[in-house]
Amino acid sequence: MSDRYRFGPFELDASEHSLQVEGRPVALTKRAFDTLLYLVRHPGRLVTRDELIAAVWGDTIVEEGNLHWTISAVRKALAQESEESRIETVRGLGYRFLGPVEAVGEAPAKATPESALPHRRSRWWLATGLAALLIAGLIWTLVGWLDSAV
Repeated sequence: MSDRYRFGPFELDASEHSLQVEGRPVALTKRAFDTLLYLVRHPGRLVTRDELIAAVWGDTIVEEGNLHWTISAVRKALAQESEESRIETVRGLGYRFLGPVEAVGEAPAKATPESALPHRRSRWWLATGLAALLIAGLIWTLVGWLDSAV
């Protein structure tokens, strides 16, 4: 299953947990994002309320009002950027994502700046230095204790 989806002016990236419209981020709560992702992964298919609740909330007991509120939040976020409604309510049954969805390949790898890479050599020297100080301190304490015992 793809991690990125494009529909209309939107791009949804599951691995980055982000929704963008023309490169600008669209704010969604975690539940709203997960709800949209599930619907986008099943475009044109009726997704029952029970199926959606199980997919997004898992074993948590959820009132239908929470699902309605979440769907409303998703619709509101999408409506700010597009005139057309993308989520259809099938009264008494569930929801359907409308419109074509294109699964996009893997997200391009982000270049990691050299400064963000771990400095393993520096860490190794730091660990070795701290170990040497600890051993020297123990020896010094032991020698001092033996001298006072004699």
